[in-house]
Amino acid sequence: MSFNTNRVLRRVLPQNLGDERGQALQDYALGIGIFIVSVAIVLSFIPSILAPFNAPIDDSVTARADRSADRLTYSLSEERQPNILNTSDTEYLFENLGSSENLREYLGLSATTKINVTIHDPATDEIATVNSVRLAAGQPYGDTPIAASSRIVLIEDQPYRLTVRLW
Repeated sequence: MSFNTNRVLRRVLPQNLGDERGQALQDYALGIGIFIVSVAIVLSFIPSILAPFNAPIDDSVTARADRSADRLTYSLSEERQPNILNTSDTEYLFENLGSSENLREYLGLSATTKINVTIHDPATDEIATVNSVRLAAGQPYGDTPIAASSRIVLIEDQPYRLTVRLW
């Protein structure tokens, strides 16, 4: 017995393909197009998936830091002598309003804002003291992205830098 492949193929394949053949070029182009779009979408999301989540500091946080530094400098300054800080007011603020919650309330910031206020010597970077009160308040800022604003101020005729950091 011999096996006749022509007879089997005639039953499986239609005899007259004519106009019924597949649109190979269009199918290929559509398939490649979908593949390229899929690869592009996957590649665009990979950096955001692999990158650590650190929200960037936007302009509104920078503006709030600037307003906070202005308000602190203005409210602690001697009357009619801008940027010359009143030692008793400065001592009171850092002694009694030193927590983040009190500073946020005093400066009118939202409850989710983290704040650090420091007055330090610009030459040595040491934190200043007034009558043994350390002039640093709020939370430590660490490695997080921050918005900072600084003002040069005088305390007892010595120059210092008042820095407000928000994140």
